[in-house]
Amino acid sequence: MRFRMALYPLLGDLKTICLTLAYLYGLTVYDASYLALGKLLSGDVYTADGKFIEKTKKGEVALRHIGEYSARA
Repeated sequence: MRFRMALYPLLGDLKTICLTLAYLYGLTVYDASYLALGKLLSGDVYTADGKFIEKTKKGEVALRHIGEYSARA
């Protein structure tokens, strides 16, 4: 595989954060898991979904539009 990819099972702290965010913002578990992973890893979270950004813009984890992404060399 040429892509470096990590898999994170929805267990432990990730599960707790995910379900909390899903409830708090009215998200699907799928969307909330993405946001929860960003929070747990203290990383940037990018999406092309404007409605997702709007729903969570007052939260702890800032979603950014993919158009703001700049590739790092």
